[in-house]
Amino acid sequence: MNKLELVAFEPWHYCLLSKSTGAWETWGEDLVRLVANLHWKRGIAFTALLDGEVVGTAGIVELWQGVAEAWTQLTDKVKNPFFLHRKVKRIMQGVIKTKGYHRVQATADLSDQVAVAWLKRLGFSLEGSLKQFSSDKKDHGIFALVAKD
Repeated sequence: MNKLELVAFEPWHYCLLSKSTGAWETWGEDLVRLVANLHWKRGIAFTALLDGEVVGTAGIVELWQGVAEAWTQLTDKVKNPFFLHRKVKRIMQGVIKTKGYHRVQATADLSDQVAVAWLKRLGFSLEGSLKQFSSDKKDHGIFALVAKD
C-alpha cells in the first residue's frame, strides 16, 4: 500500500519512536517525555504515518525570539527521508516566515550521509563540528539556515 500521510504531532509519537531509535535507552524515560512535551508545547511539529504506522516525527522548536531548532526522528522504515522532502521544506518555510525566525539550526551525526545531505538540500549550511557529541562519541555537525538580510 505505502500510503504516506502527515498528521498533527502528539508527545506519545515521539516516545514511541524513541524506543526504536535508541533515545529511550540513552536519555531515559523522564528526559524523553520532557523533550516530547517541549516539542509539543513550544514548537510546531508533525508526525509521518506510513500505512497508519508512526514512522517519523519532525518539527521546529523555538529556542528564543528569532531562533529555533529543527529536529527529526525517523525509523528504519523511512529508508530515505527525501520522500518527505517537499512536504517538510514547505512546512518549514511556512513556519520560518510566520514566526519570523532569522536562524534555524539543527545537528546531525556527520557519519550519517543521508542526514547531512538532507539538511543541505533543505538549505542548511554546516557551521562547525561538535566533537564526540553523542553518547557513543560520534562527531556531529551544527547546521544553520540563516535569513539573508
